[in-house]
Amino acid sequence: MNEQVFARGVSASGDSWSLGWQSDKQPGPGVTWLRITTPDGHTHKGGYGSPSISAHSPVSIYTGSADHVPNGAILRVASGATNLEVTTSDGVTRNLALVPHPAHENALIAVLVYPPGTTITSVRVVDPWSARDVPITGVQV
Repeated sequence: MNEQVFARGVSASGDSWSLGWQSDKQPGPGVTWLRITTPDGHTHKGGYGSPSISAHSPVSIYTGSADHVPNGAILRVASGATNLEVTTSDGVTRNLALVPHPAHENALIAVLVYPPGTTITSVRVVDPWSARDVPITGVQV
């Protein structure tokens, strides 16, 4: 498989992350993944293989967690979005950077690294025409 890292960053608590994509041998969307590494060397990598944009919601969220590593989320929105605000259960709201996905047309991707024991409580997608609050209905890990 061919891996391509297309975004990197560091969380407020010093955890580094890499966002990548790898193609499959079979036709389809491939796998988009997030790798989080703590300052003391613990690492977790997880991702999704679904199509880039959901027809049922303005944002799609993949969350993952592991022992000794903060929670991580990959958020996907349509390319018209200009801002993505995410609030977690500890009351912190973050504005996330949006980057284009290298293999999915019309998809922008953001990463959230947030403390263990917290969940995403709200998401607001902002585009040139409106700001939409997105209900959080799925189970998060």
